[in-house]
Amino acid sequence: MMKRLFGMNRTKTLKLPDNTLLRSFIRKRTDSQAEADDILQDVYEAYLEATDLGLVIESVGSWLTTVAKNKILDRFRKKKSQENYISSQIFEEENS
Repeated sequence: MMKRLFGMNRTKTLKLPDNTLLRSFIRKRTDSQAEADDILQDVYEAYLEATDLGLVIESVGSWLTTVAKNKILDRFRKKKSQENYISSQIFEEENS
């Protein structure tokens, strides 16, 4: 499967494995299809950057899955951090 990725003012065509399993893996761990699609795009952008750096990835599927797990965790942490910030702001306003 060929995917055209856009980013950083460049376009590159890569030979990527079928993304059905990866997309399903991500979707099961996210709140929406849109969020899953965003993460999938982030994963492919990371793959693009890795290939640009000349990294040799022996098991592309495993590498993509690992990056996907990390991207999902990053999003979860970011959401949690935002929720904590909002909660603290509400608490401060109520106690002012």
